Amino acid sequence: MTAAQKHRETQRKRYRLSDTEVNEKWNTLFNGLVRSAQITDPDFFEIAKLNSLLGSVGLVQPFNWRAWGAATPEQHEVWQLNIYECIQHITRLVRADRTYEGVLYGALRSGLLPALCLVAFQRTEGKRAPVLGEVVKI
Repeated sequence: MTAAQKHRETQRKRYRLSDTEVNEKWNTLFNGLVRSAQITDPDFFEIAKLNSLLGSVGLVQPFNWRAWGAATPEQHEVWQLNIYECIQHITRLVRADRTYEGVLYGALRSGLLPALCLVAFQRTEGKRAPVLGEVVKI
């Protein structure tokens, strides 16, 4: 078993949650999105909380987001994305916010981040997002 396969197996074991627990995490995420969108100037801790909420349902995953060449979708294009594209776009927004402060909050205020989360919720049928590395080779 390679190191990458061991890592994926560890991730799978770590994130095994009951349906009720996953449902609670999605509810907490959507409540957090509403709360964060109402803040005029979020601080570091509010953004960190949002990052944690996104990660709790598997929407932030490791992949080479800098090399990924897909354009940021327009609002009307989000509904056509599959779950893997949603994960990649959300991960890119979260990671880019580390370098360029305000990227994630801008996506939240514009409605892009909530739309991506809603599509991800629909594509997963309310379950935890699948592990990206197992399906998409980057």
